[in-house]
Amino acid sequence: MVRGENCLLQVENAPEKLGFYITSYLKAKNPMEAEHLVVQVLMNELKAYHHLKTVDHDPPRIFVEKIEELESFDGIELPGSGFTFFKA
Repeated sequence: MVRGENCLLQVENAPEKLGFYITSYLKAKNPMEAEHLVVQVLMNELKAYHHLKTVDHDPPRIFVEKIEELESFDGIELPGSGFTFFKA
């Protein structure tokens, strides 16, 4: 489970600060690599599809709240649940 805060996203015609939750599945060698990869993947996705604006003095923050190791991806809908946004 990943939580994001302070994400300046384009909503309709104006930028708005939002937070989000998302469940994401990926393959990694260990929990530290999983945390690094998921932050990288989510930042790229936010920039590409949700028009994330980054401001050096007030950057978005991403917190990996839970990492769970799975035996396999059987029965899991990949890549994950999609973003659930909330007003910050």
